[in-house]
Order: sequence, then structure tokens, then C-alpha cells
Amino acid sequence: MEIVELLQEHDGLGVSELAEEVGRSKGSVHRYLKTLHEHGYVVNRDGVYELGLRFLDHGIYVQERREVYQAAKPKVEALAEDVGERAWCVVEEDDLGVFLCGAVGANAVKTDARVGYRNALHCTSGGKAILAHLPGSRVEQIVDRRGLERKTDHTISTMDALRTELETVRERGYALNLEESVEGLHAVGAPILDGDGVVRGSVSVAGASKRLDEERCHGDVGEAVLAAANEVELELTFA
Repeated sequence: MEIVELLQEHDGLGVSELAEEVGRSKGSVHRYLKTLHEHGYVVNRDGVYELGLRFLDHGIYVQERREVYQAAKPKVEALAEDVGERAWCVVEEDDLGVFLCGAVGANAVKTDARVGYRNALHCTSGGKAILAHLPGSRVEQIVDRRGLERKTDHTISTMDALRTELETVRERGYALNLEESVEGLHAVGAPILDGDGVVRGSVSVAGASKRLDEERCHGDVGEAVLAAANEVELELTFA
């Protein structure tokens, strides 16, 4: 798995480079690569090993078996078109926010986020919308394990500040990310709750801070995100 992750991180590596990265002999690394190659998980392009499309099969399978994905995908696409920004559905797994599906509006900005991207929950609008509806003990477990990494000068970095923020999210129904994960980026996210009030994920919109300012986050975009999340909830309830 370390080899797989390194091949993705570096967009392909040779045997010698991999051996140096993992601290093993070239022969040992080559045996791992041979097995991965035989099963379609890596391809060899002129001595450079890259991840193979076999992973795509697994990724799509995992994505599509999530009930919330089936309910959220068309709503996220409609939301992105409506507000003209980048829209996402995020779920929690392994104490991180995972970008389950997304769509691009006419004015969307490019970021590192992509389907399958994992990020801390405390510094994103979708992540905070999820945290706000988890039991307090669960939030503490997540913070104990993952910490409160300071991504920018605006990131929440103490447990007291996070508790206060999550209470605000519960009161108004949506969460904001005002340059807390990336400088110059704002986002607004709302939780997806099932019929029992259990949080299943979140819907969010992200955009350039000068265009998606606080007024829009609290106004038309915030309302659109809340409406989209509510539509997903109804889909889950009556599916």
C-alpha cells in the first residue's frame, strides 16, 4: 500500500526511486510491482510505474454502493449549475471528510479537491456540517486522533473554538468555511440527515472569496445549499 500511495503522490516512479522511498531493495520492490502489474493495478511505461485503471473499478464500486451518493449526485449537479460554483457531497469515513461526488458550475475555481479526496473535517464547511450533528464524544474522538491542523491563519485550532462553532452551525442550519482550508476560498455546507436524525453526509458549495462573499454565503447560496441538502434527505427517506 505504501508503494501504491507513492505512485499516486509522485504520478509514477521507477524501481530505483521507489526502493529509495520505501527503504527496501530494488529486488523486493520489483517483486511487489510484478504482482501489482499482473493484477492490473500498475502499468509500466518505459520503466516508470503508474497506477492502473483497475483501481477505477474499485473506486466506482465503492462510490455507487453508498446510498447517499445515489440520492445526492443529481442534486449536487443541479446545485452547481444553479449557483455557478463548485458543489460537493462529502461523507465521513475514518475520521476524515471524503469527497463522494461533485459538479462544476460556470464560474467554478480549480482546487486540489477531487472525488475521493480526503480532508480534515474541522476546516471545511461540509466537514463542520457533519461534525455539528455527531455526538460530542465522537467529535472528541475525531479530534484526539486527527488533531486540529492549522491550514491557514483562519483555521479553528482549539477544541473550545470548535465547540462554539459547531453550536452556531446547529443553530443556523449550515456551516461556513471562510478561508479556513485554503486562502481565498469560501464555502458553505449543510448536513444531510436521515429520518432518524443521523448525519449521512453534507452538501456544500465552494468558490473564490471575492465572488462568494459572506453575504452570498448567508444569502442566496446558503439557501440553495440548504434546499439541496433537504432534497437529498427526502430522497433518502422515500427511496
